[in-house]
Amino acid sequence: MYSFNFNEESVAKGLIAGLGAFLVVVVLLVIAIVVFQIIAMVKVYKKAGKGGWEAIVPYYNNWVLCEIAGLKWWFFLIMNAVSICGILGLIALEPLAALASLGATFMANYNLAIKFGKDGVGYGIGLTLLPVVFYSILAFGDATYTEQKLSAYGPIPEEKVENKPADEAKKETKKSSTKNAKFCKNCGASVDGGKFCPNCGNEIH
Repeated sequence: MYSFNFNEESVAKGLIAGLGAFLVVVVLLVIAIVVFQIIAMVKVYKKAGKGGWEAIVPYYNNWVLCEIAGLKWWFFLIMNAVSICGILGLIALEPLAALASLGATFMANYNLAIKFGKDGVGYGIGLTLLPVVFYSILAFGDATYTEQKLSAYGPIPEEKVENKPADEAKKETKKSSTKNAKFCKNCGASVDGGKFCPNCGNEIH
C-alpha cells in the first residue's frame, strides 16, 4: 500500500516559478519581434529617401508614412484616431476610431506597396496586419522604392472622391507633366533638349 504526501506549498512555488519563466520567455520574444520590426521599418524609410530615425518616433512616423505614400495630410489624424479619442475623453468612440485607423493605415500601406513594386492590395493588407513580416520583405529583399504619382486616397481614385471627371483628371496629370517643358520661340514646337529645334531648325536659347 503506497501513500503519496504532497506538499502544497512546494507545488505552488513550482507552478509560480514555471509561470514566471514562461512569462520571461514571452516578454523576451515580444521585445525581439518589436526590435526586428523597428529595424525593418528604419530600412524601408531609408529606401524611401527618409531618415531612419523618422521611422521610430511615435506619431511622427505616421506623418512621414503619409508623406511617403502621398496621402492627404488628414489621414495622419485618422491613423491616430484612437489616441485622439483618448485625449478628448471619447472612450465610447474608440472601437470605431480603431477601425478607422486600421483603414487609413491600409490606404497608406497600399500606396507604399505599389511604390515598392508590390501588389497594393495583398501587400497593403500584409503591411497593416503583419507588419513585422511584410516590412521585413521590403527592407531586406530586393524591392526598390520608385517615386510615382498615386491617388491621395490610396486605392480610391481621386476623381471619385473629388467628383472630377476622369478626362479632367488626366488633363491635370498631363498639365503637371508638361509644366516644365520647353518650346521653340519660333514655331512653338516642344523641345526636349538639344541646341536646335527639331521642327524648324531655329537655335534654342
